[in-house]
Amino acid sequence: MGMLVDVSVIQGALTFGLILTALAVVSKVIGSGLPAMAAGFNIVGACRVGIGMLPRGEVALIIAGV
Repeated sequence: MGMLVDVSVIQGALTFGLILTALAVVSKVIGSGLPAMAAGFNIVGACRVGIGMLPRGEVALIIAGV
């Protein structure tokens, strides 16, 4: 999927893309970490669960590309 991206087209929206990416990462860590804490994980374990959930969207991109 990365080879299909035309970088010259997205240069104008780079700042917006970086902000959106940062918000997506934070929301994924919080959205996965809080339920992990409710299930009995400590803060470090909940952060590990949240960070481990980050690449899950890549599978959807691959499927959408196919």
